[in-house]
Amino acid sequence: MKQKSTIGIFGGGSWATAIVKVFNIKKQQVHWYLRNQKDAHFIRENRKHPRYLSTVSLDPSFIEFAASPEEILTSCSIIILAVPAAALFQIKCHAHLFLQKKILSTTKGIVPNTTLSPSQFLKQQFQIPESNLAILAGPCHAEEVAVQKNCVITIASQNTELAKHFGQLFESPFIKTNISGDLVGVEYSFIIKNIIAIACGVASGLNMGDNFQAILVSNGMCEIAELVNKVSPSSNRNLLDSAYLGDLLVTTYSQFSRNRTLGIMLAKGYHIKSSMLELKMVAEGYHTAKGIHNFAKTIQANLPICQAIYRILYEQSHASEEFTILKGKMH
Repeated sequence: MKQKSTIGIFGGGSWATAIVKVFNIKKQQVHWYLRNQKDAHFIRENRKHPRYLSTVSLDPSFIEFAASPEEILTSCSIIILAVPAAALFQIKCHAHLFLQKKILSTTKGIVPNTTLSPSQFLKQQFQIPESNLAILAGPCHAEEVAVQKNCVITIASQNTELAKHFGQLFESPFIKTNISGDLVGVEYSFIIKNIIAIACGVASGLNMGDNFQAILVSNGMCEIAELVNKVSPSSNRNLLDSAYLGDLLVTTYSQFSRNRTLGIMLAKGYHIKSSMLELKMVAEGYHTAKGIHNFAKTIQANLPICQAIYRILYEQSHASEEFTILKGKMH
């Protein structure tokens, strides 16, 4: 009889699937809760996800599918959240069951209708102690992780021992893990890069050229610095590390970037609702743009790229007009 795993995974999308695949490779049993139980049944029978990373084979013998959030929360001491930011509201009713768990969040984006990051939301709304909370970031697209392409991930937590423990869980021949104490800085960089990726998609869709793309990314890095240094000033933070600059680069240039794809579609005249439907996956930058817009006002952060994307997404401003103005603000 297999030893029961204490690792529970929430989420049914590409990143949750990639994480399950990593543990498959390591022959580590996990509990997995997918809100769509039909997907769970399909994976059990066909050894692959019907909608995400569908060419990646999964071994159900290392997976215990949970029928409910309560089942996974009572079975596991470690919880990995690989859900969109909006889904945190859906599991908030189970907050009391999270209290004694060690939580690793891979959720990126401002929680909709708030100005809270996922870790802030978990601390304030779930009452999870900071010592039990970590985040996973870095240039690590699910599509490449699932097929064992080399990557470096960063586990950030104010609890160094917890970060090391999560790092050991993911360490493998194709995954190197870094440990960081800069949870706030890493998380906000992780969040804002999706808005910059939408901007790069818009620039690509408008055929603005590689030179402008490079200018946009470098100015995007300045906006990340502006935001994280206002939220959490630190003399030890190196924004050239892969958790910051590396993550920004892969999100702005990769063919797998949903946010970049969303920007391309907007530049070509797609309506935002049509774009989101065609993507068939959550582009976190859409919700994040609104949250960062509101948050930036409260802390008086100057984020011209983020502001331009907010106006395109929420004020029906024309992409070409916004980027004509934006060109004059780049340096």
